[in-house]
Amino acid sequence: MQLQNLEQLEIAHEVKSVSGEMSDIDAIDPIDKERREKVKEAMLHAWNSYKKHA
Repeated sequence: MQLQNLEQLEIAHEVKSVSGEMSDIDAIDPIDKERREKVKEAMLHAWNSYKKHA
């Protein structure tokens, strides 16, 4: 992934986070969106388990 694409992804995520609306980056590739959601779920699961048991 090129740095420019990574920056666009970060900016799109920030826009989505602030506005609550779907960004253009989510419309580009639904498989990428699904993968990001799965990674997010896994990270939240790990973080919540850490907070609970640490």
